[in-house]
Amino acid sequence: MAEGVRFGACRPPADAALAAKQGWDFLELPFGQLGVLDDPAGCAAVKEQLAAAGMQAESFHRFLPGQLRLVGDDLDALAVQRYVETALARVAAIGGRLAVFSGGRGRTIAQDYARERARDQFVQVLRHAGETAAGHGITLVLEPLNRKETNFVTSVAEGAEIVRTVGHPAVRLMADLYHMVLEDEPFNALEPVADLLAHIHVADTGRFAPGTGEYEYRGFFGTLRRIGYTGRIAAENTWRDFPTEGEPSVAFLQREWKTSASG
Repeated sequence: MAEGVRFGACRPPADAALAAKQGWDFLELPFGQLGVLDDPAGCAAVKEQLAAAGMQAESFHRFLPGQLRLVGDDLDALAVQRYVETALARVAAIGGRLAVFSGGRGRTIAQDYARERARDQFVQVLRHAGETAAGHGITLVLEPLNRKETNFVTSVAEGAEIVRTVGHPAVRLMADLYHMVLEDEPFNALEPVADLLAHIHVADTGRFAPGTGEYEYRGFFGTLRRIGYTGRIAAENTWRDFPTEGEPSVAFLQREWKTSASG
């Protein structure tokens, strides 16, 4: 473990034992790929698999299905809430403490739809989801994405404004190094949102494994240190070969975090 922060790999439960051996602190599971939404018993099987490996799944990504609309004339708020209630119950049953609220397609605003109306809808959806999450002891983190994936909440500042408007303690903000780089966001954009930041995603050039590209980790980690971030950092990237890439990637992250203390 690296000086307060904890590094996790976004991998399925089948890789739990390997991830533990490589030196990762936790797994972030792809919720939509677990097949537990309509199979509560499957949660116990996942939890047992993790326990056997001595690994915990503390966070979950791919939480929202792409077809679930979060804004617009086709928003079905009750359907969203039903989905969120069921999904969060499954996350809790597996032992998760955090879920990434992304939904790039679902929150994309149609060209002829009023942006302010969509914003209000999204705030209400997220507020209700936060109330459900709080009942399970789970934190939801809103993920700003790049403009190739959505046209709404595409910067850390925009995400922070939404989270502050939601005003629920179970709804926080996350930052993703990959999306920040694509949007040319400076790392100091994290400074005004330090009180909201509850999760971090990282990847490297081309969205490949940390340490395989040219992203400036030392500066990114230095900013996180400066604002006092001590939470989870998960590698959410395309693994070309996790068995060979995983160990050098977590070692790279640990080394860059340690080195950033002097920079």
